[in-house]
Amino acid sequence: MEGLNIQIKLKKLHLTQRWLIGQLRKRGFKTLYEPALSSILNEAYTGPMADAVIAASEEILKEQESI
Repeated sequence: MEGLNIQIKLKKLHLTQRWLIGQLRKRGFKTLYEPALSSILNEAYTGPMADAVIAASEEILKEQESI
């Protein structure tokens, strides 16, 4: 799933990027802030950290879908 799909999934689940940041911080991304997440989801920032954030976001959203 790419950043745009994560944004769409958040909207479908009626969740926000701020909520997602909170969930990501619980999973170890303690220094992740809104501008960085936005850049990652808009694919303006790429690299190993971006890949890890995308993967964790996908996992979090899959868990939310199953609730």
